[in-house]
Amino acid sequence: MAVVTCARCGRQAEGLERSPLSGQLGQDVLSRVCADCWQEWTQESFRIINHYGLQPVQATDRERLRGMMREYFKLG
Repeated sequence: MAVVTCARCGRQAEGLERSPLSGQLGQDVLSRVCADCWQEWTQESFRIINHYGLQPVQATDRERLRGMMREYFKLG
């Protein structure tokens, strides 16, 4: 795994082994998010899905969740 400077926590730490998502967002996560923060996001995403009643199979809810992910990781 490569060492990345995490956009969320600011530490230099191990990154992910592979892109967790397709497209540019997946590449941004791969190059700018550490594995620890990604693990925290997976837990947080479950809370967000349940809190807002999101249905990730629906494109609009999936985009909303991705927007929240961008904010969470400070990816802009």
